[in-house]
Amino acid sequence: MLHVLTEPSPLQFRYYTFPDPSLSISKSGDTLMISVEAPLRGLKISAVGEGPEVKWSDNAFDLWPGHVEEVVAEGLGSRKLSVQYLGSEHGTEIAV
Repeated sequence: MLHVLTEPSPLQFRYYTFPDPSLSISKSGDTLMISVEAPLRGLKISAVGEGPEVKWSDNAFDLWPGHVEEVVAEGLGSRKLSVQYLGSEHGTEIAV
């Protein structure tokens, strides 16, 4: 017997318009404090420019409003960050 779906299938991520998460990153020593105003999926952080390899305490994670994620970035120094997340096709550079 053939089953026909009568309800629409879930929307695929490529067709979804994600809200601006209002990503905020501040730095104290080697620690980054990261927060958002709207949910964000799959935040990936990279160091921009020449320098030692950065050792991240966490990377490629989800964020929810009202929570501050603390990530230690040993070796980042004064370099800028590049961030990417679901819904952002290109990385964005951020000075912290």
